[in-house]
Amino acid sequence: MLIDCDACVMRGPGCQDCVVTAVLGLTADPGPTLRIDADEQAALAALADSGLVPPLRLVHAVESLPQEESDVKFGSNPRGELRRSQNGH
Repeated sequence: MLIDCDACVMRGPGCQDCVVTAVLGLTADPGPTLRIDADEQAALAALADSGLVPPLRLVHAVESLPQEESDVKFGSNPRGELRRSQNGH
């Protein structure tokens, strides 16, 4: 998985409650680009699912994705599953 904070529409207000900021200590400026493997994705998802860290808040702008990928990746969590937080965001 490639995490490109520059392409995230949640950049800024969503950074405070994102696992990238919480665990990796990265900030929104300048926007980092990270590559994490499947094991790292699973570990971050397990921590987020147990409430120990916030989930990945990465949301790509629809026009930045190829047409066939926009439905799959828009608003996905580290495991690639679509997800809503308990507060409805």
